[in-house]
Amino acid sequence: MASGAAVDERKDGELTDPPEVQATDNAEALAENIASIEEKIALCNMIVQDLSTIRRKVKEKGLCDTSLQEQTNQADFTL
Repeated sequence: MASGAAVDERKDGELTDPPEVQATDNAEALAENIASIEEKIALCNMIVQDLSTIRRKVKEKGLCDTSLQEQTNQADFTL
């Protein structure tokens, strides 16, 4: 194998990237995954805020009476 080659040869003869390239690729993939997860967390946080706002407004307007609560409990029980 030529010196300074861009790939290494494993014992089984398969060519691979040198460890430095693999580490860079792994770091880039990890950074992309972290960014994706952060976006999903931000979206979940917005949904939770929206649900909290809806819940607060329902309570303020008295829309959650006992019959509605009973229906909700029955629906939860059947699930």
